[in-house]
Amino acid sequence: MNRRKAIDHANRRHPTHHLSDHNSRFANISKGAQRVWRLDIPLLFLDAPEPINLLLYDDRTGELHLLRVPTEYFRTKKTNLGDRPEKECIALQLAADEPRLFQNVRPRTVMLNSRTSRYGVVLWRAASGVHT
Repeated sequence: MNRRKAIDHANRRHPTHHLSDHNSRFANISKGAQRVWRLDIPLLFLDAPEPINLLLYDDRTGELHLLRVPTEYFRTKKTNLGDRPEKECIALQLAADEPRLFQNVRPRTVMLNSRTSRYGVVLWRAASGVHT
């Protein structure tokens, strides 16, 4: 899956969210030893009033996950989440496996865990053909 397909699919499923390149980030699971979604959140995104959309594709299950995270969360936690001033972004590494699914596993960070918030949804399960 690529970013354009993920954004298009999310907008068809949830047209009121208005996902775009200016409020959304996309990641496939990395192929390294640690199975994570790696995302860089531009600091410019933090100025917007709407939530930041994280589109996470799991090629093992065919699921596309949408996590809608309030910009306020990133503003208040940015130094603990992996603030990278030299790149003007927040660098996240979200675990792709249980028991830490969706938790930021980047060293020296606080948790970003959709299971403890109301922001995470599974948008699509390609393997089963079920759309939510």
